[in-house]
Amino acid sequence: MNGNPLVITSFLSASKPINQQDRSFHMHDRTSTALIFPLYGKIEFSWGAEVIHADSSHPVFIPKGMSYMVSCTENAQSIMFNIEVQNAGDKIMPLLLPKMENLERLYDEITLLTANITMKKQAKLFEKLYQLLGECLPSEPGDSTSILSPALEIIEKNYHKSGLTLDTLAKSCFISKSYLHKLFQKELGMTPFQYMTKTRMKQAKTLLIEMYPVGEVAFMVGYSDIYQFSRAFKRFYKCSPEKIRKASV
Repeated sequence: MNGNPLVITSFLSASKPINQQDRSFHMHDRTSTALIFPLYGKIEFSWGAEVIHADSSHPVFIPKGMSYMVSCTENAQSIMFNIEVQNAGDKIMPLLLPKMENLERLYDEITLLTANITMKKQAKLFEKLYQLLGECLPSEPGDSTSILSPALEIIEKNYHKSGLTLDTLAKSCFISKSYLHKLFQKELGMTPFQYMTKTRMKQAKTLLIEMYPVGEVAFMVGYSDIYQFSRAFKRFYKCSPEKIRKASV
């Protein structure tokens, strides 16, 4: 999405499509915006170099006009809402997961509302759709419920480990590495590597202030080489670890 409010202009349909394992097809110029909530199974959506995986814990938002490949890696059934919206953007986007029992009930309620639509029922329908969007759209930058939360949590808990990879972070968010990189830049203004370095440096400064030896601090924040750590620290804080430590005496 482009930062402008998402405006629903029309409800088109609600359905429960079934995808069979190992089946793939191209979708060219999708004719409506879709909210897809898999009930079971796994579906992959890919366009260009980007890939998003959907399952019962990871729904997706697909804007009108998108062309992409759909690949079912496990037999799947989804709840799908097709709507017309303004400001939908031009990228497939992972959604947050609403309460599943609410989703099933919402599907039944919408089916009843649209069976014999009136102006009052339409207003109720739009109210329910906006409520759904409020639950599952990615949060504003800095919000703890951001789609990046799993990756940020992994970094916070594992910044001291040298083997942490971009692939691990991307898989935790159920998105591709390239899309993860774009979301970090968009939401945090830095790359995943830069965020990792920032986390390590903040922890290192705290440990130095507490008078831990520089070599021990380097190891504690994930550096096996004290000289590599010292160079990284100096680039980040514009002063040496020794200077921070001595200033705390």
